[in-house]
Amino acid sequence: MYQVHSSISLDLIEKVAAGEHLAFEQFFYHYKSYVYSIALKITHNETLGEEIVQDVFVRVWKYREKLPEVQDLDAWMRTVTKNRCLTELKRLAKDAQGKNEYFNWQPTEWLSHNSDGQNSAQLLQKAMSRLTPQQQRVFELSFLEGMKRDQIAELLDISPATVGVHLKLAARSVRAFLTNQSDLAILLLILYS
Repeated sequence: MYQVHSSISLDLIEKVAAGEHLAFEQFFYHYKSYVYSIALKITHNETLGEEIVQDVFVRVWKYREKLPEVQDLDAWMRTVTKNRCLTELKRLAKDAQGKNEYFNWQPTEWLSHNSDGQNSAQLLQKAMSRLTPQQQRVFELSFLEGMKRDQIAELLDISPATVGVHLKLAARSVRAFLTNQSDLAILLLILYS
């Protein structure tokens, strides 16, 4: 890991605290590799590590007036970086969890677990008929045929991000339709599958 033994002068720190851009640039280049190495070690992702470096230095600039009060600048930079990494990882985990609410639900599993397969298939068809033609096609390819987003994107000549949007909207609509049906068994299967 990249090591920094603060050789930054108190004069430079005071200039950064006073808002001098040239001094901040020197401060940035002094700590950039150190912050990046910590971020990379925690996140294991180069792009995320670079974003965290930017976030850390934006935070340093925002609170620059407090820099002269910091006793151990290396330790402080390490702490700010670790905290920023943890915050970002928590945010990503929360986003992933939210996406999984839509994409973990599989209508085919729901159909196979429902005792009234004929009625279930009809309900699923009715729910799908409420979708736009593109959402229907993406939904069928993903949930019913098991294709991956990239495969669907290539087949339909659209971007994977567009496929993701269609899947999210389609899953939300189908789930809402099935949830609104009066059959308690359907509701329980959807909620607990």
